[in-house]
Amino acid sequence: SARLQAERAKRQTSTFTLDILAQELQAQGKYNEAEPLYREALEMDREALGTRHPNTLIAINNLAQVLQAQGKNDEAEPLSREALEVQRATLGSRHPDTLCSITKLGTLLHGKGDFTAAEPL
Repeated sequence: SARLQAERAKRQTSTFTLDILAQELQAQGKYNEAEPLYREALEMDREALGTRHPNTLIAINNLAQVLQAQGKNDEAEPLSREALEVQRATLGSRHPDTLCSITKLGTLLHGKGDFTAAEPL
């Protein structure tokens, strides 16, 4: 229905606005301020679009990156793994987005000193 489409468009606009604001805060090094905005955007995307939607995967990676920037690698790792798993299943292992996620997860694992987990990626 038209009402449902209008609600969906409003939600997507809100998510987009949150994401832009979080990106700006992250660019300024205000990671602790960006994190809750990324969390909210991810929650909204999961609810509205589902876990396998490209926008949700971007939101997962954005949150993982800001967590990693704060040294919260143990929180970032499961998010990075989730995004990578879905991308491999939906896009394939050689898709540029999948390869980018592999690199991000490898960097995160390297930063944790978990070289044995990073190697099979």
